[in-house]
This record gives sequence, C-alpha cells and structure tokens, in this order.
Amino acid sequence: MSDEPTIKAIPTKFKGYTFRSRLEARWAVFFDALGLRWEYEPEGFDLPGVGWYLPDFHLPDLYCWIEIKGEYPSSDEEAKVLALANVVSETAFIFFGEIPYPTDVFGNSSGSRDENAIRYCLDGSVDYGYRWCICEKCGEIGIEYSAQSDNIGCCGYRHSDSDGENGNHPSLMAAFKAARSARFEHGANGR
Repeated sequence: MSDEPTIKAIPTKFKGYTFRSRLEARWAVFFDALGLRWEYEPEGFDLPGVGWYLPDFHLPDLYCWIEIKGEYPSSDEEAKVLALANVVSETAFIFFGEIPYPTDVFGNSSGSRDENAIRYCLDGSVDYGYRWCICEKCGEIGIEYSAQSDNIGCCGYRHSDSDGENGNHPSLMAAFKAARSARFEHGANGR
C-alpha cells in the first residue's frame, strides 16, 4: 500500500451542469471564453473490446471529443479514447494535468509526452504535441500539431512566421487565464 494520500475530484457546478471535477469545469470555462459550443457527457458508448465509456466533452464545431484527466492517462483510458475515435468517426483528444498557459507547457514543440494533449485518430494512430491555435485572419479555432494554425483548413491564410504557429494568440491566452482563475467556491459561477 502506498503512503501517498489519494486526491479525490471535487464535483463542481457550472452553467447548470455538475462536473465530476473542478478541472472539467475549468475546461468548460475555457471553451466558453473562446466562444466554442460544447456538450458535457452528451452520450455513452459501448465500445468494441473496451466496454462502456462516457466521454467528457463533445465540441461539435471542431468535430472532436475531449477527455479530461488529472494526470497522464492509463493504457485502458487511452484504449477507450482510441476506440471512441473509431466508433464516432471524429478525432478524440485527452487533455491531462492542470490547464496551462500555452507558454508554460508548450514552449517546446517536440511532441514529447511531457505536453498535455494527445490526439487519437480514426486510422488508429496516436500523436503527441497538439496545441490550441487560432487563425490570425479569420479567427477559426483549432487543435493542431505544434499549434500550426495553417493546418486548421479555414481561410487559407499563410501566417507571417514560417511555421504558422499561433498557440499564443491573445484570445487563447485570455481563455487559459479565465479557466485558470475561475472560482467555484461557495456558489461562485466560475467567472
């Protein structure tokens, strides 16, 4: 037995939902701050080979599912998200750890497992190094490798820097700040 205390998630209310943890509620604040439509636990799935699974968020405008974890996911958790991507024919992500400011965690875009977003694709591949980004011209939001907003597939605008990275867009920074500073104690509404 481990002597380390177990940290339990604190159910948290925000916008009429009871989230299973404050971390999930903070992500909802992040999505709101960006103006993204989101659905919290909209449906469960009986996934082949892995059983029942209830993903945390569906982002209909980005055609993706997002699972939130406090720490690096287990192989069972990863298997469920990969199976989900195949069943729903949409990309799925696991975001784990605290909500970062983009520059806190993503200063290196090597795609290492130290970054806290993992993408699960329809073809069965798993990729690391994905970050939120925003197109400078049209404002389209995406989750792209190394925050390369050129890959969003929106208006075709080529960004001024050679890599097309825009993971530190002011709107993203404001959304991360709103999510990190949201308070839910004593009936606060998250803002």
